[in-house]
Amino acid sequence: MPKKKHRFLLRRAPSLLGAGILLLLAAALLVLSKEVGDGVREGLSICTNVVIPSLFPFMILSSFLALSPLSELISRPLSPITRRLFHLPPELGATVLMSFVGGYPVGAKTIASLVREKKLSQETAARMLCFSVNAGPSFLIGTVGVALLGSPRLGWILLFAQIVSAFLIGGIVSRRAKISRGETGGVGLPFSAAFVEAVSGAASGMFGLCAFITAFSGILALLRSSGVLSGIACLLAKIAPSSLADPNLFEALLGGLLEVTSGCVAAAGLKGDLPFVVISLLISFSGVSVIFQVASCLRGSGVRLSPFVLSRFAHAFLTSAIAYPLYLKWGREVMTALGTAARLSLEVSPTSVLRALCILAMCAILLLTASTAPLQAKK
Repeated sequence: MPKKKHRFLLRRAPSLLGAGILLLLAAALLVLSKEVGDGVREGLSICTNVVIPSLFPFMILSSFLALSPLSELISRPLSPITRRLFHLPPELGATVLMSFVGGYPVGAKTIASLVREKKLSQETAARMLCFSVNAGPSFLIGTVGVALLGSPRLGWILLFAQIVSAFLIGGIVSRRAKISRGETGGVGLPFSAAFVEAVSGAASGMFGLCAFITAFSGILALLRSSGVLSGIACLLAKIAPSSLADPNLFEALLGGLLEVTSGCVAAAGLKGDLPFVVISLLISFSGVSVIFQVASCLRGSGVRLSPFVLSRFAHAFLTSAIAYPLYLKWGREVMTALGTAARLSLEVSPTSVLRALCILAMCAILLLTASTAPLQAKK
């Protein structure tokens, strides 16, 4: 009997541990409901003031270019890079380009749609994800460069470093790959249909993006107010070298590992060269939130996620290693002149929260309308 009970407990240990964690989270949410609510409002404010203005128009444009007949026109001059460096069908040039200019969800969404349409193999899709999920120029230049760091030059440096890093990773993972038969990568919808799909797809991506940002902002607020995040940060600061013994540094890093936008906002308040260094790491790692978004895009496609997750670490360190020398040569004097005064300080107000809720509601209405339209047409 004791042996059977011991085996039963061993089998049930993961479930019991998960149940215990959920109970603790539920209790923490009840006790710290005000702090979590403030975190959710901060996430909505980030969506309204930073994410939606910089990403939503670009998501529409990039999706439209990738889905319309213009994709073939764009792919032609890119075919040498697409075929020789990445070992991909030349028609995928537009998809690769849009993954660099459209922001985090665009590349994964386009790749997943091509897999579901049997125009791309699961192996090629898993390889493409390693270098096709990147922060867009609107986010890096407009949000990070101008709004957070106070200079578009710093955003351009980050953009260049991220592109070079992605090209290096793409070349490494593709060096022995071969183009499979049947892989065309072509979509080529009519312009009107491509525009409708682009708008509804951008609304879907933005809705999911804002949902993850808001959820992880609430989680971060819970971790901060409960003292868990600061406790881990202080512990890491004690064992770190004296030049890095700053708990705020590790709080920004830990927060950015969960949600990239919140981590970048926290990193912008650091001193010296640390804001640029930390942000250069976070933008290419992209955070657990973006990894979950990619996983949701790939759901049901059969594409492996593990190569993408592993590539995030290499992408982060490569981007930082490339960006830092450029920063020392062309960006440090800008950061020194600006100090911390020009960095973004988001104010959470009822107006900004209401504005974010209205935008998300409109995205939801658009998605519901787009999803029910085909059913009504069949009737």
